[in-house]
Amino acid sequence: MTQMGTTIHSPARRVSAAMAEAIATRDLAAMERLLHPEATVWHNTDGVTLARAAALEGIGQFFAAARQCGYADVRLAETGDGFVEQHIAEMAFGQDGPLLRVPCCLVVTLRDGLILSIEEYLDSGAFAATAG
Repeated sequence: MTQMGTTIHSPARRVSAAMAEAIATRDLAAMERLLHPEATVWHNTDGVTLARAAALEGIGQFFAAARQCGYADVRLAETGDGFVEQHIAEMAFGQDGPLLRVPCCLVVTLRDGLILSIEEYLDSGAFAATAG
């Protein structure tokens, strides 16, 4: 839908696009602005739920280690309170590290236009295979 030449997106699509941009540019401040004050992040790889501050610390460490990161083949389905996003997480580490492509699914809940929770399902087998 457009209005006067401007594309109008739902809150879910705006947040998804802003998160992808923050990841691609490794912009921790942008990620911080996207997270609700009560935000939590859970990862299937360790089963741990992180509060906002700990999640931001982990994201910052990831950004510092990655020389490149981003999402490819993004598919998004809006839900009543957020969205489910499937994508290929692309990342490279170190000066000469290969580009890793890992299937990922995010279940994101929004509140007040901000991310209240992220459940991240990462294909750890694919990560191990591409990292090995």
